Amino acid sequence: MWKGTGSGVALADVLTQLQQVNAYMYQMTTTITGQIVAGRTINQDGHATILVSRDGAMKMTMTTQDAGGVQTMRQETYLLPQKKVMLMIIPDAKQYTQVEMDEARLQNELKRNNDPRVVIEHLMTCNYTSLGRSTIDGVQVEGFETTDPKYMAGVFGQTDVKMWVDAKTRLPVRSEIDMQNDQIHMHYVEDHYQWDVPIDPKEFEPVIPPDYTSATTKVPPMTEETLIQGLKLFAEMGGRYPDEL
Repeated sequence: MWKGTGSGVALADVLTQLQQVNAYMYQMTTTITGQIVAGRTINQDGHATILVSRDGAMKMTMTTQDAGGVQTMRQETYLLPQKKVMLMIIPDAKQYTQVEMDEARLQNELKRNNDPRVVIEHLMTCNYTSLGRSTIDGVQVEGFETTDPKYMAGVFGQTDVKMWVDAKTRLPVRSEIDMQNDQIHMHYVEDHYQWDVPIDPKEFEPVIPPDYTSATTKVPPMTEETLIQGLKLFAEMGGRYPDEL
């Protein structure tokens, strides 16, 4: 029987497998370099452990440091769908911020927690190519890549997204995302996925010491007025409007 050299894994099958997963955990490393607002430069590395439940509750523990390793910051971020709240805790500063969201913003945030399901869904809407078979950590995988600007809706210059999937289980093994514009370069790697991990509900119960100071922010509703304000801010910070919405 002749076997072609094309993809043996369908992204639709990967998405189906992911939708059957309950809780999962993975690691994420980030590298951000370049120039941000008002000529300020950034050269930062980060490492995060992320836990996600089936209902979308998320806990991320992230440590970031500058290139010299001099300044280090640890932050815990919780996304709590039942309360429609995002909570960010910074132990070193003894501070926490609570962001209250409406339903529309909550649904948007559920898609932005680096969920591999969202990566696959976006890949399926873009022009992508197969990277063929390879091996990662002893696992036979098949890779996919897109450089389609549609992936980031034209908001962030050049984008290169790669995803490698276990050829047997049809579950992600590793993903890499590179985003580059005139000012900044961001590189994300997600790996060490653990599927259907047992979860203690207490994992999603933030513990805030009594001496921490707080700030509560209520996200404005998604209206035409706030869209215009957001576009104005985007243009002021980036020097242009996004190519698409």
